[in-house]
Amino acid sequence: RLRGVSVAFSLWEDHIEACKQDEQGAAHAWMQERISELETARASTEQELQEELAAERDNRARMQRVVGEQGEQLQEVVTQAAATVEAERQRCRELELAAEEQRRILQRRHDQRVARVAG
Repeated sequence: RLRGVSVAFSLWEDHIEACKQDEQGAAHAWMQERISELETARASTEQELQEELAAERDNRARMQRVVGEQGEQLQEVVTQAAATVEAERQRCRELELAAEEQRRILQRRHDQRVARVAG
């Protein structure tokens, strides 16, 4: 009878060990499944970040192109404005010279009239 209890106890211990191993196997399988899900999520997030980074690089390149084009346009406007200013300065010098010549002519006529009246 003791032997029967001993065999039953041994079978019970084997059953408990088998249950533990089943639980460990299930836990291991669950952990593997979670790890797989996390790796998939990480890969997906990494892909999204790479896409965002590529889009950001494209945007930066586009902005640099736009800024470059605007810089060129601005340089063209500045160059045209400088040419216009220089042309106006030249025109003003010519007008000043013409005005000075007119003043001399008028002064000479005035001096001639004064000389005739005095004369």
